[in-house]
Amino acid sequence: VLRDLVQRCIEQRQASSAGDSQRLFIDRLLSEDRPDEETFGEAVTFLVGGLHTTAYLLVWSLYHLASNKKIQEKVAAEAVAMLGTSGVPTMQNISDLKYTKQVVDETLRCSVLAPWAARFFDVDTELGGCTVPAKVPVVVAIGVVLQDVTIWPQPKRFDPDRFSADAVKTRAARGADMFGLAGRKCPGFQFANTEAVMVLSLLCRQFRFNLVPGPDVTQVHGLITRPSRDIEVTVEKR
Repeated sequence: VLRDLVQRCIEQRQASSAGDSQRLFIDRLLSEDRPDEETFGEAVTFLVGGLHTTAYLLVWSLYHLASNKKIQEKVAAEAVAMLGTSGVPTMQNISDLKYTKQVVDETLRCSVLAPWAARFFDVDTELGGCTVPAKVPVVVAIGVVLQDVTIWPQPKRFDPDRFSADAVKTRAARGADMFGLAGRKCPGFQFANTEAVMVLSLLCRQFRFNLVPGPDVTQVHGLITRPSRDIEVTVEKR
C-alpha cells in the first residue's frame, strides 16, 4: 500500500506543471539527477520519518514537557523571545531556538526513540577481538548507550541541559548518536529534528500542556519506541 501510494504521488508530480510557489518537497527530490528507485527510496524515508517517527518524537516531547512545567515555560519564553508573539520558525531563524533543540535532543535520548541501528561491513572485520565476516549484519544497541550511567548521570531524568553547548564539549564523542552511527545516519534526521523544533516552539508559545494523572508510562521498544498507553494532556490557551 505504501509503495503504491508513493508511486502514484511521484507520477502525479512528474505530470504536474506547478510553478515554484506550488512546489512540494517531493518535487525537490524529483529535480535531482538520480535513479528512479533511489528517488522512490528517499520519498519513502521522508514520508515515514515525517509521520511515524516524528509523531512519536512529538508525543514523547509533550509528555516530558507536560511533566516538567519549568522546562515547558522555558520553551515558551524562548519562542516569544526569538519569534515574537506571531512570528514563525524559518530556516533562517530556527537555529535561534537553541533550548527547544536541546529539549528535542533530550527527548530522543530519554525516550530511546530509535533503540538500535544495523550495519554490515564490506570486508571481514575484527570487532572486540572477534572476526565479523563480510556482509554479516551488526546490530548496535543505541538505546543502551543513551542510557549508560557513565555517560549520562541519572539517565532516566529528563534534563535538556545535557545538550547545552558546554555539556556537549565534555561528553564522549559517540555518546549521543541517536539517528545512526557517526556519518552513517538516517537521511531524514535533520528533517525530523527541524519539524519537531518548529512544532514544539509554536505549540508551547500558544498553549500550556498539563499531564492528566494515570498509570505510569513505560517504553515499548520496537523499530520506534512508543509509550505503553495513550498519553493524555489538557490544553490551556496562554
